[in-house]
Amino acid sequence: LYGYPDGLQSYIQVCEWAGKNLPDSSQIVCDKQPEAIAYGGKFIFVRLPNPLPRTADSILTVFKDHRISHLLLSNSGGNVANVAQFLYQTNPAILTQVHQEGAAEPAYLFKINY
Repeated sequence: LYGYPDGLQSYIQVCEWAGKNLPDSSQIVCDKQPEAIAYGGKFIFVRLPNPLPRTADSILTVFKDHRISHLLLSNSGGNVANVAQFLYQTNPAILTQVHQEGAAEPAYLFKINY
């Protein structure tokens, strides 16, 4: 991954980890789906459903309906990070950190606890 910015390296490393360690039935919402699929090696990475409702309970219902199990967050923010922050502020127990890569510009994988 030489030459990529630190944040993208961290993101790719989380994708690789998820592809090796999560079951094929997992559905991971991410902002950079093409990169995630390329480096994760599985079609378990999906984009945020659109449009998204405005309440946490409604968002979780949509996620359940789409069988979304995880959120992949980059240090640079993005739509997934905004949704994760909103869900966490509503109910901190809804997200559990599963994996992290990088120190200067980390990327994170969170499990959704329905």
